[in-house]
Amino acid sequence: MNHRVLVVTSEMPAGLGHPTAGGGLRAWNLAAGLRQQGFEVEYALNQSVVEGRTLPEECTRHVWTPANLSRVVMEAAPDVLVFCQWEPMSHLEAAPCPVAVDLFGLLLLENWYRGVGEIQVQAQAKLRTLARADAFIVTSPTLRAYFTAWLTMAGVSPEDFPLLDVPISLPDEMPALSDRSAAGDLVFVYSGIFWPWQNPALPLATLTETLERAGKGKLVIYGGRHPLHEVSGEAAMKAGRFLHQLKGSERVEIRGLVPHEELMAAFAQLDVAVDLMEANIERELSSPIRSVCYLWAGLPPVVSHYLYLAGDLERAEAGWKVNPGDPAAMRRLFEWMLEHPGEVRSRRVKAQAFARGRHTWSAALRPLAEFCAAPRYRQKGRHLLDTTLERLGAMQAELETTAARLQEAESRYYQERAAWLRREHALEDRLHRAEHDLEAIRSKFLFRLFKRVQDIIAPERKPVELPPRDE
Repeated sequence: MNHRVLVVTSEMPAGLGHPTAGGGLRAWNLAAGLRQQGFEVEYALNQSVVEGRTLPEECTRHVWTPANLSRVVMEAAPDVLVFCQWEPMSHLEAAPCPVAVDLFGLLLLENWYRGVGEIQVQAQAKLRTLARADAFIVTSPTLRAYFTAWLTMAGVSPEDFPLLDVPISLPDEMPALSDRSAAGDLVFVYSGIFWPWQNPALPLATLTETLERAGKGKLVIYGGRHPLHEVSGEAAMKAGRFLHQLKGSERVEIRGLVPHEELMAAFAQLDVAVDLMEANIERELSSPIRSVCYLWAGLPPVVSHYLYLAGDLERAEAGWKVNPGDPAAMRRLFEWMLEHPGEVRSRRVKAQAFARGRHTWSAALRPLAEFCAAPRYRQKGRHLLDTTLERLGAMQAELETTAARLQEAESRYYQERAAWLRREHALEDRLHRAEHDLEAIRSKFLFRLFKRVQDIIAPERKPVELPPRDE
């Protein structure tokens, strides 16, 4: 009997007729890919995904919030839990079965760029969450290296590292490539959510200027704000100004966000994709979701030179790489493309071949399918926070012992000081009483008489004055 898998996500999965983002595409990758492998798979969608949208009944059976996630999971009674990102899992009190967590993105870095929450607090929650999972899914060598450090701090033994390499993937059946005239003008495409950490302004402006100067070619943009998550006002305004500038060109068409299936159908009518953004640490480590979608649809992409698959892509002649911070290099590449549309379109077949080799469900999901077929609990270790808190506890106990000893020594000192002061006070009191008694004696009649007789018998002698010496 095939195991039942529950995929938990806070994103809108692709394939449901609504615009989505990379997280939703990844959730669909895993769920639909596992179904293809013969597993019974259901979604557990966050309430924010379901509210106000028409979705199939099977997508609304297990609606969760942070407060009720544990109950929802227990009632679903899956054999395997797959969490899309670690944050939803942080709300799970206890797992009724083995858990695999998909680490397809750099959530802490993304939240830092978005200005969401306190990163140090989120880092602690991340370590605690990772320490409870049984397997960890990554999409690329760069993310494998990045999360190896996190998992080590989470107490995962390097001798038994349950890391599953599952690249971004799409169905085995690819779109048929449409007939495109070898001589016709090229149509470029850029797509995706406008995030604060993703800045395609310079590459798209350079492409637009090149198209205008050449007087041919077109750029189509499918993009907009995230359908669920808020983006800072400054970032939204920046994206709005940039799009407004591009809209002023007759060579640019902006179509907004559309459902994934509609976007893939549109890609089949285009020629070349642009996946270029200003370099930053999130971009250099991230999963190449856009590029995989372009390749699968038969669109050879122009990618940033820092992307981990850029070299393989260019060697396979499935796309091109260029420095997105070098306008002259980008301009030369775009000009060459406009002059050689037939050669550009000839790479469409190679683009799909590249995707077929590593980015289809059959090619990519085997490690996760093997885990779901034989789910197992991992021997849990102690995460960094546990050992740190234990050390802090020992230090606290030592400080308390030292403080008690100091308090005891201080108490003895003050007791001895008080005793000394009492002795000093008693002595001063005795002296004061003696002086008082002496005064009392001096005031008596007999004492005055005694002094008078003493003066008569032995009067006080005055010193003899000598006569002055003669000069």
